[in-house]
Amino acid sequence: MRASQLNAIRISMAARHGWPLRVSTCALPDSAGAVKVCTEHGYLPVCVENDTAGLANPPLPAEELDLTVPGMAFVFGAEDTGVPFEVAEACAQFISIPCRGKGSLNISHAVAL
Repeated sequence: MRASQLNAIRISMAARHGWPLRVSTCALPDSAGAVKVCTEHGYLPVCVENDTAGLANPPLPAEELDLTVPGMAFVFGAEDTGVPFEVAEACAQFISIPCRGKGSLNISHAVAL
């Protein structure tokens, strides 16, 4: 299946179930720039990471995040290296997904949660 077909299926499912869905595209040269653009457009960038590298207080456990806040944009990093420092620096809030026996989850599993 092509990407456009998958997007059509996702949009169709969201409409069928009444899920809010906003699809936006913006070509930018780097991830930190993308996070800054999200902030400029009123989104709250939330970094999903186990460590804040001294940028902020330790991340909140994901279950403590107030999901009623509108316009959250979740930022995920690579499985092996995490979110780059300059990208994390542009985030407003940090959360972590607690997991037992592993340092982190597979990125597809983390996004699914």
